[in-house]
Amino acid sequence: MILECPACNAQFSVPANQVPPGGRTVRCSRCKNQWHAYAPADMPIVAKPVEIAPPEAEPQAVPMDDDFLSRVELAMAQQEASQKTFKKNAKTTEIKPPRSARPFKIAVPCIAAAWAALALITYYPSWANAPIASSIYSAFGNTPSDGLVFSDVTMQREKGEAGTKFILAGSIRNYSSATRTVPTVRVSLRSKANESIWGREYPVKAELKAGEVYPFRITNVETSLASSVNSIVVDMGNSLELLVR
Repeated sequence: MILECPACNAQFSVPANQVPPGGRTVRCSRCKNQWHAYAPADMPIVAKPVEIAPPEAEPQAVPMDDDFLSRVELAMAQQEASQKTFKKNAKTTEIKPPRSARPFKIAVPCIAAAWAALALITYYPSWANAPIASSIYSAFGNTPSDGLVFSDVTMQREKGEAGTKFILAGSIRNYSSATRTVPTVRVSLRSKANESIWGREYPVKAELKAGEVYPFRITNVETSLASSVNSIVVDMGNSLELLVR
């Protein structure tokens, strides 16, 4: 049977068995208008169309076919599976309180003060004779080196197994009025740009009384980059002095 919407004149094909005797309330899928439809045999004869107000009772639902129910069940199952997956993959973010900056505020001034003290002692070796400074020098295994001077340093070149060998010889004299311990001697081969090509330190640890001389001879300075060597620097000092030079 064909039903026609009295509001928009849209026509719909409806099985006759879905409209019972006495008619039923239906709704237009185009304009959403509701009216009471009758089967052709039961349709009353009226002189003119009468606008029928929608009943207060809830309209009867149109029966849903099996295919529509299957689609609804599938959509609900997919939504439930999506919610389970979201809960499974969601990670709980733990909010931690901010770290206190107090340890850093305490540590930074202490480190700066210690570095300043070491720098002063290093740049002013005569302070090592003072009672407090000498104890700090001893704590770091360093001894004062003021008064120790290189004397009569010479250099010779020889052909070595891995390149050119440099032989350094000379002496270290104690010009101070106190006994001094010869610290570490450092040899550095430098290029024209004053860059270090080769370097090595030689701990001596020999005690010299006032006016005494310590002779030395270094024979293991060897490099294959002899053509790039522009100068040789021979230095002497304790570990703190050599660190900052």
